[in-house]
Amino acid sequence: SAASGGFTGALDGGDWFGFAGAALGDLDGDGVGDLAVGAPRDDDGVTNGGAVWILFLDAGGAVRSHAKISATSGGFAGPLATNDQLGSSLAALGDLDGDGTGDLAAGAVHDGDGGADQGALWILFLKPERTVKSQAKISETQGGFSGPLDSGDQFAIALAAAGDLDGDGLRELAVGARADDDGGTDRGAVWLLSLAADGSVAAQAKISATAGGFGGPLDDGDFFGVSLAAPGALDGDGNVLAEKMANGPQDEKKYWNNKTEHNSYFVGRGTELELFERDDVDAGENGFGGAYRYFTYFC
Repeated sequence: SAASGGFTGALDGGDWFGFAGAALGDLDGDGVGDLAVGAPRDDDGVTNGGAVWILFLDAGGAVRSHAKISATSGGFAGPLATNDQLGSSLAALGDLDGDGTGDLAAGAVHDGDGGADQGALWILFLKPERTVKSQAKISETQGGFSGPLDSGDQFAIALAAAGDLDGDGLRELAVGARADDDGGTDRGAVWLLSLAADGSVAAQAKISATAGGFGGPLDDGDFFGVSLAAPGALDGDGNVLAEKMANGPQDEKKYWNNKTEHNSYFVGRGTELELFERDDVDAGENGFGGAYRYFTYFC
């Protein structure tokens, strides 16, 4: 924070430092893993344009040095607009462009390309000295992504690097769009993007109440895709964990989860990515003995 852990970066009230994070691996070659941290309401250059901090850690977990990526720092050319909120989600991509340095995906959930609050993500190609070598934007109007997206979808509210799901040599990135309206209001969706080495989208597939073989069910306000994780292949197959968040104090919060016998995962077949099977983990179901309470989060 601004007061502990060796971090000396300048933060202002309301920056939301720590809203998102991603482990980058050893970016600077000192043998200790480094960290990317989002501050989506940072005001560098534009109000709530957002920022990403790269934290170089020592062996004890304290910050040894840091660098900032924003509209005015770190070699990032943007552009960013008011309330884009760069850093609202983050995912480490590995070395996407093959230059020996790991790269980063950063969400800008309120970006207005194509419509208000449709959302976008930036692929940040990093240098070892923590600055941005180049960047590529993915939105409904850029980067080879054809959507479609609607106003308010909040594409890139969550990100998860999923590896090469379909065996074509390209890395996949799962992208949440929590307010997508497929099948009803704010039911949510997850997009699977196959990324080319230049950060553009080579292929895409959508998982929602009406697309991608997902059986749901989803209800209005579920915000499916509000968070994502790639927990690894629990049974030897690629998978992505997507959260279904119900909207309301009496509703449940679920995961479409991956289990040993009944797997919820996305698999690739040829050039097509689709949901193979799904199962849900809920209070009292499928071996989960927990109980949900008002404002209790299972995540």
